[in-house]
Amino acid sequence: MVKPIDLGELKAAIKRFKRFKRKRTIPFPHQNIGNALRNFKTPNVADQKLILHTQEGELRIVLKDIIRMEGERNYSYIYLVKNKRKLVTKTLVDLEYLLQDKGFFRCHKSFIVNAVHIQPKPTRTSLLLSDGTPIPIARRKKEAFMNWWANNQVG
Repeated sequence: MVKPIDLGELKAAIKRFKRFKRKRTIPFPHQNIGNALRNFKTPNVADQKLILHTQEGELRIVLKDIIRMEGERNYSYIYLVKNKRKLVTKTLVDLEYLLQDKGFFRCHKSFIVNAVHIQPKPTRTSLLLSDGTPIPIARRKKEAFMNWWANNQVG
């Protein structure tokens, strides 16, 4: 939950917690540790997995399947290959922190992009993703993006 707390969201969260508790599907810390160890043993960063929570439950995503992330207040949409979109209960700030050394870059206040899905030759003002989506590059991020891109080109 994020402040300010909305009473409706709080009630819904408590209901979900009770439902998951009955089903015994509440994720335990050892599951997160297990995922971290598997990721540590995976040599190719793009093949590592990210585990996030949605309103439907747990979402496991292979990093190379993420095209971009788009912020929506206290939530984020994750756009995946095969035209899939998932809403997660993380902000772009949270996702940026989780993926900082995994080939992702926050090029704009509303977008995080995956180097694997950036089409060749982005400009200083925009880039094109593998799904055909054009993404702006914020003025204050231009220089950092060009440096990051030079070090993270795939292929």
